[in-house]
Amino acid sequence: MSLKKRFLKYVLPTIASLWLFTLYTMVDGIFVGKGVGPAALSAVNIAMPYITFLFALATVIAVGASTIASMLLGSGDHEGANSVFTRAVTASIAASLIVTALAWFMPDQVAALLGASGENLPYFRQYIGMIVPFSFFFVVSYVLEIMVKTDGFPRLAALSIAVGGVTNLVLDWLFVFVLPYGIRGAAFATGISQIVSFTIFIVHFAGKRARLRPVRFKPGLSLWRRLVPLGTPAALIEGFAALVCLTMNRVLLRVAGEGALVTHAVVYYVNTLVLMTMLGVAQGSQPITSFECGSGQRKSVLSLLRMQAITIAIIATAAILVCNLAGGSIVSAFIDRSETALLASSTAALRIYSVVYLFLGFNVITAGFFSAIGHSRTGLRLAITRGALNIVSPLVLSFIGMPYVWLSAALAELACLVLSLLALRSWQQDGCRLPEMQA
Repeated sequence: MSLKKRFLKYVLPTIASLWLFTLYTMVDGIFVGKGVGPAALSAVNIAMPYITFLFALATVIAVGASTIASMLLGSGDHEGANSVFTRAVTASIAASLIVTALAWFMPDQVAALLGASGENLPYFRQYIGMIVPFSFFFVVSYVLEIMVKTDGFPRLAALSIAVGGVTNLVLDWLFVFVLPYGIRGAAFATGISQIVSFTIFIVHFAGKRARLRPVRFKPGLSLWRRLVPLGTPAALIEGFAALVCLTMNRVLLRVAGEGALVTHAVVYYVNTLVLMTMLGVAQGSQPITSFECGSGQRKSVLSLLRMQAITIAIIATAAILVCNLAGGSIVSAFIDRSETALLASSTAALRIYSVVYLFLGFNVITAGFFSAIGHSRTGLRLAITRGALNIVSPLVLSFIGMPYVWLSAALAELACLVLSLLALRSWQQDGCRLPEMQA
């Protein structure tokens, strides 16, 4: 199979998987916004950083393990890859149980940390109280999803998420509109959909087709010294998204009031969909890039980077056009048309915010690329810098005026793009060096 076909084989299902997962939360927002009201919609948005944190935690383990396992498979070490798989799944189980316990026994602290207050606080408590018990399935299911792709079955990963997404859609309609469960029902629907996806992944790894299989657990820190730095850049994309959301919520509440939180909920949903599409390009190409790196194929690695850049350019162009030409229709899916002032301000904010897509994707794939080829320090530096700028920029621009807050992400990503290009130039001047993989 040609490199281009392999690229498409992995990237397209990965984008589909991330789209479908994003639609989980978007469907929650649409049903809650229409079926419960704007205050409940803002409560779901306030709770999003918790869910994003779960996926950031899972991403550290999943992407780091997938990178190492793919390199080992590329070098022919199947036993080593199985060991990495086993330890990654074990770690995800332990981490998810710890987070669940902390969130369950400290609900007031979670509410205060995420900024729930006033009219949205009761809705927040209902939503997060139902999401927390399902934290185990959010974390472990995502780790298994990434490892299914590493195992060579990207379409199965997409199919599993699709089945979960349909489950979420049907149950959202049932629990929000048919049965009187409101926002709590929407959260329960999301949790059940995660269980469905988790079950499909377990069946795969218990079956005969799987190459990656659980083996005897080997304790030790040597793997984690490599795994955590490799997985952290991708996790920071998720984790900083949660912090940026939290920062924006606080800035908007201070500068423009609770109405702006509803607008931000819509912008956040749309931005998450676009970001996940771009992240799908980076994550989908990661197993192939790592495999080719493990095989020492420098030319193939460079070709994969070019394919990612072209794909990102296409996605960015499409996202900007859709936000500007169909912004009103997108916003009206979340906000009732009778709310004319809120509908107009939210549409304008979405169009301004869409400028960020000119730069965002290139930063995402650059950080992911350096991690995929084992240059974890470069990927980590880029991811940390990008996250820090995205947090600081809305705080600074809030003192200039409200419209400029929506441009804060674009300015931060533009600065990061300069750093990304400098990092790629430095790697090129170093001879496009690939690290040697040791089992």
